[in-house]
Amino acid sequence: MTNKKILKKQKNKVKRPPSKSPKSEDLFQLGFTHYQAGRFKETEVCCRTILDLDQKHSDALHLLGMSYHQRGDDLNAIDCINRAISVAPDHYFYHLNLGNIYSSRKNHDAAEACHLRALELNPNFLPTIIHLALNLEQGQRVQEAIGYYKRGLSLEPENSFLLTRLGNALLSIDLYEESIATLRTLVKVAPGSAESYYNLGGALMRSGDIDQSIEQFKKSLQIRPDFVEAYYNLGRTLGLNLAPRQPLEEAISFYKNALARDPNNPTALIGLGNSFLAASMEKDSISIFRKLLKISPDSADSHLSFGLALVHFGCLDEAAVSYQQALIIRPEDYKTHIELGLVYKAQGKIIEAVTIFSQALVLRPDYLLAQTYLAIISWINNDINACRKYLKRISISAERLTREDKRFFVPYKKFLSKLVEYGEANPMRYVKDEDLPVVYIVGDSHCLAAANTKVTFKGVDYRAEAKLVMGCKAWHLGNNDKNRYKYEFEKTIESIPSGSIVVFMFGEIDCRIEEGIIKHYKNNKIDLAESIISLVEGYLDYILSVAGSKEIVPIICNVSRRLVEQEDVAESDRKLFEKVLALFNQAVENKVLSENIPILDVYAFSRDQENRSGTECHLDGNHLYPSVVGHLLKEL
Repeated sequence: MTNKKILKKQKNKVKRPPSKSPKSEDLFQLGFTHYQAGRFKETEVCCRTILDLDQKHSDALHLLGMSYHQRGDDLNAIDCINRAISVAPDHYFYHLNLGNIYSSRKNHDAAEACHLRALELNPNFLPTIIHLALNLEQGQRVQEAIGYYKRGLSLEPENSFLLTRLGNALLSIDLYEESIATLRTLVKVAPGSAESYYNLGGALMRSGDIDQSIEQFKKSLQIRPDFVEAYYNLGRTLGLNLAPRQPLEEAISFYKNALARDPNNPTALIGLGNSFLAASMEKDSISIFRKLLKISPDSADSHLSFGLALVHFGCLDEAAVSYQQALIIRPEDYKTHIELGLVYKAQGKIIEAVTIFSQALVLRPDYLLAQTYLAIISWINNDINACRKYLKRISISAERLTREDKRFFVPYKKFLSKLVEYGEANPMRYVKDEDLPVVYIVGDSHCLAAANTKVTFKGVDYRAEAKLVMGCKAWHLGNNDKNRYKYEFEKTIESIPSGSIVVFMFGEIDCRIEEGIIKHYKNNKIDLAESIISLVEGYLDYILSVAGSKEIVPIICNVSRRLVEQEDVAESDRKLFEKVLALFNQAVENKVLSENIPILDVYAFSRDQENRSGTECHLDGNHLYPSVVGHLLKEL
């Protein structure tokens, strides 16, 4: 049963009174018939006539109040039902409907009090349990709402409306496993419902199970071929699955099918724009999002989607304006705060970034992204106490993490925690001396290890300052497309004084087993050596060109080994990783030697004679100790 249907059912359900007088009973029957038929003025005439005969006719007062509510006159509705309650205080149905009126007016506290009183009077009346849960959920008290949805299901275990509400409520607080289990039960209860498969598909998509999500959305469309939202989400999941067997062209096709049925559907336009974006079809993507803004200029989602597209194509200044507009419309959206904060960080506006990330935490105190970014910035700023504070707030519960989360939050928390432990145990390695000259370390997460350590290069002491371009691959910098990483890299170089010494650390993400070169090789069966040489030369040509504009003294860091033997990976993948790593580092060495540029050889440092990692040099399974950069710089 849908929310709309159950609300309609409860609005129409008014208890008939005991017989008080033949005339009153007949009038009430007539008024009740008018009410059910939607003739509310006629209902009110009947009720007033009854009340002229008996001012304390509680059911007439209640019915009159419900009629007022249906016509939008809630103040008179509340007054009438309160009068009915004063006459018959133990009538649970009066309290229920009064609570529903308060809830419709977003007076959630008053609604809760009424619903709880109704439940006290009739503990097993399912509509009261449902409306209490709905009101709590609307008031952002999702955990409590979940408890009442479960209570309702204990009375009716196969209630499809309750299963839907419970599954989606669990999903809203990232309890993926329980949400999926609930929605699988829904599919068993209502196998002929397109909405059942649609809801399950949405939960699977959020959890990162893309293949299963696609299957559920397709089942939904088999039952209901005109289901526009299912077309949208199917296109979205196909866009997330970039394997050749599910190409972007198929996602684009589904979005176009959705738009053929509803040309101005905002969600389908967003999906089509995002698919064009993923296919690097910049003009098509921007065109779709501009159309979206014309159709729904007051929609926060329209401005957010346009901003995301602009970021993807490296237009971050314009993206900031879009995000700011989205927050004017929907200031409580903590996720948009994060997107704006990331743009500020890329622009070098660190104070603004910290402010906006902190605002996101106020809106959602358990938000992992905000806590992680603030911990990272605190570490870069040499504020170990603040970093430790944010790390302690990062509560990682496996049941609430998507697959992508597990690849981001878990490693970052482990890495940063290790850095804090190392910093506290080795304070003599860290400096806050602003008078020392600076060696800048620009790169992915590996640049964080040496942040604020004292290093020596050619006999001169320096303070190492990390410049993080988070998530940046060598591929992002070496291809011909504009993107957010090139924007941030160029802004970073702009912020560095001319003539500075800069260590560049990119390429580790490209060499990972689960993404980058290896994933591309498995999907496309390319010539591995040729592809890696082309990638490395493009990446190094780009960074050296940008650095050359500031007369920077470049030092290129290659890619260290990670402890893949400690990871749960197939032997064939481990061997492929070793091969890719060797080819990548050889290509780096060949290029920098030809350019007469120093190389920081962390690859050689992280290997022992048997070509296996020496664990004493690894802080965790991937990153090296903070002392390694200083050790290798001193030897150059």
